[in-house]
Amino acid sequence: MAQRRNRKAPAERVLSEVPNEEYHARTELGHSDVLRISRSPLEYRYHKEHPVDPSLKALIIGSAFHTAVLEPEKFSSGYLILPEDIDGRGPRTAHYREALEQMKVERPHKKWLAASDYDLVMNLAESVLAHPVLQEALDRPHRTEGTAFFNGWGCECKCRPDLTSFRGARTVDVIDLKSCQDASPAGFAKAMANWGYDVQKVFYERGLRENSLEVKRFLFVAVEKTPPYLCGVHEIHKDDLFTARTIIRQACATYLDCRARDVWPGYGTGVHKVRLPAWRAPPKQVHTMSSLDRAWLTVKQISTQFAITVQSVYRIVKRQPKITTAKFQGRLLINVELWNKHWGRARNGVHLTRTTNESISMEANYEDRTNDERQKAKKVQDT
Repeated sequence: MAQRRNRKAPAERVLSEVPNEEYHARTELGHSDVLRISRSPLEYRYHKEHPVDPSLKALIIGSAFHTAVLEPEKFSSGYLILPEDIDGRGPRTAHYREALEQMKVERPHKKWLAASDYDLVMNLAESVLAHPVLQEALDRPHRTEGTAFFNGWGCECKCRPDLTSFRGARTVDVIDLKSCQDASPAGFAKAMANWGYDVQKVFYERGLRENSLEVKRFLFVAVEKTPPYLCGVHEIHKDDLFTARTIIRQACATYLDCRARDVWPGYGTGVHKVRLPAWRAPPKQVHTMSSLDRAWLTVKQISTQFAITVQSVYRIVKRQPKITTAKFQGRLLINVELWNKHWGRARNGVHLTRTTNESISMEANYEDRTNDERQKAKKVQDT
């Protein structure tokens, strides 16, 4: 993997050097805290009192991926591959476990990855580093995981961008790395909504702005965790950020109130009347001719009952916009009541009273006639 030199940024002193463990232990609100509070203040409090175990496999792989992309020299020196066997003994044996534990004691600052996980991290990093947008950001002066502290929405807050790339003395691009299942524009848009990436963007931009850094572009570099490890770079449209701002304001106000009263509610003690999501709505009703009985008739039915040509029916409907029409299975339907009101009553004094079913029977009888009979009937109809 190519080594990149992290050139000094003109305003890098704005972003603090804070170890990852210390950053997460601090009490300022981060964007993930905001998302938890928006769900439930009790969830936020629980996570503060029970922090996530950093030894979880998903966290180790995620951290390794970030390090391999942004700090490849640290990845090379800080990560090792777990041996498949030790002295011919496999991972299920006591000898292997004891020997591995001794290896970890002798290398306390190393992190260990299974061979398959190591290969996954390398494949993800290779795909991401090949993208020209990330290459350009890394070629400029930049900071990796620089920390900014700020006061926003009445709360003490913190943010830690994965990569801050300097365009000028006070103008930056922010790059956030994401591994995902679907890095396509449509697929990642769903992930943005589900995981609150819009909240992250608004929160980080405010934090950097409070530290005199203006964000020109906030980009998400997403890479899929399965072959061929497709990579896409995405930017949230500015018109979709209103909800995120509302979520942050409400969450910060809730946090201040809960902290003042030392009361951290969950979902409340009342009964919630909920609506199912739109995708779970029942399918649209499929109408049949019987369900449209008495309300609508086809052009051919109108023609038959009023003894006028089909062409005349179309002309009347075109000249009378108040006669409502609709499409059904590729056929034009005419509202019976409005036909009577705006044409039938005024012109012929005739009302359409047959039901659709009766009219269908009439059509069926008409269709059963011989061709000569239909031609004769048409001549009579046209006179």
